[in-house]
Order: sequence, then structure tokens, then C-alpha cells
Amino acid sequence: SVTLADAIAMAVEPRAVVSPAEVAELVLSNGFVTNSKSFNVQVTNALSKDRRFRRIGRGQYERIPA
Repeated sequence: SVTLADAIAMAVEPRAVVSPAEVAELVLSNGFVTNSKSFNVQVTNALSKDRRFRRIGRGQYERIPA
């Protein structure tokens, strides 16, 4: 039972620049289970609210090193 934000942070390497669609594929391929019809929207919301990520452009987020 890992939260979506934690699953995203574990899947994306520090300093990596990713799009929400790439993150959604990564998280699902790592075994995250969801029944959401709008999973990409949930991923986008999680990325925008998580302090471990920084928006660097339209649809582009960077994982901030710890």
C-alpha cells in the first residue's frame, strides 16, 4: 500500500525530466494498481503537488535530488 506520490518518486531517478504520460507508464509497469479511468490526470496532479518534483515546462517535470 504505497501512495501514488511515493510510487512516482521511487520510479523516477533524481534529475530526470519526465512527462506525466511517461510517469504513468513507469508506475504501472512497476506494479502500481489502480482502477482509475483518468490515471494520467491523477499522475499530473500528484506531480504538481509533490515537492520532490519541479515543473520546468509545459508537461515536463524534473525530479529534484534529495
